[in-house]
Amino acid sequence: MTKLNKRKVGADDSRLIELIRDYYLVAPSNKPYSLDHPDSLDNSRGQAPIIDNMLKYKENGFYVESGAYDGEILSNTLLFERMRNWNGVLVEPNPDVFKKLIKKNRNAYAINACLSTEPYPTKKVLTGTSLQAKVLSQKSSKKRKQKKQQKLVQCFPLYSILLALNQTSVDYFSLDVEGDEKGVLGTIPWQKVKIDMLSVEYDKWQGGVRQLCKYMFTKGYDCLVTLSGYLVTDVILKKKTPRVRTRTAAANEIS
Repeated sequence: MTKLNKRKVGADDSRLIELIRDYYLVAPSNKPYSLDHPDSLDNSRGQAPIIDNMLKYKENGFYVESGAYDGEILSNTLLFERMRNWNGVLVEPNPDVFKKLIKKNRNAYAINACLSTEPYPTKKVLTGTSLQAKVLSQKSSKKRKQKKQQKLVQCFPLYSILLALNQTSVDYFSLDVEGDEKGVLGTIPWQKVKIDMLSVEYDKWQGGVRQLCKYMFTKGYDCLVTLSGYLVTDVILKKKTPRVRTRTAAANEIS
């Protein structure tokens, strides 16, 4: 992995995909859930019910949750897994928190890594509190004083993780990476990956929700709902439906 990081191999490099699949991805648990609050069906801050409604309560979907934390607290995807029979992948870079996530016995793949802000794998430094951890480049982290709280973590492009799962169609992508959202979104080859809906944290996006929505409009998405409150500053987006031109409409335009 060190060699591939150094060479900055492409997100679809076969060696990278094989390493992720064989050594980094943890398979879904076949054990009963081990949740602290098993009676709570929705642990999100409003994102999950809105997405569920907009997807018309779809069954057997696929999700990606980046910033999955312990797999239960503030989880935007647990509802879909328990109520709609979805599966997916939980992305959590903090190794200590990841151990807690695995013990929840989620019926999903999990990976102890961060999503890269570059179209190639790299290692970055994790800093900050466990609930609001942030990744920094190794160069910038050298200027910081609290090195004891920092951890070196492996980062992969989202596309690489999806290829390792043989899954390039995503129904819901939850993205909360404490300021790296634009970088992560910028690595996605939108022509090769189909993502129906997203929730993206906007409070650290330069220019706020307006600029985020403007950026995502160029990628083919409409901003539908903005959530703002305690522990939530997300915007919910949906892939724009292509307009279908009928023969009659086309003929009228010509005439």
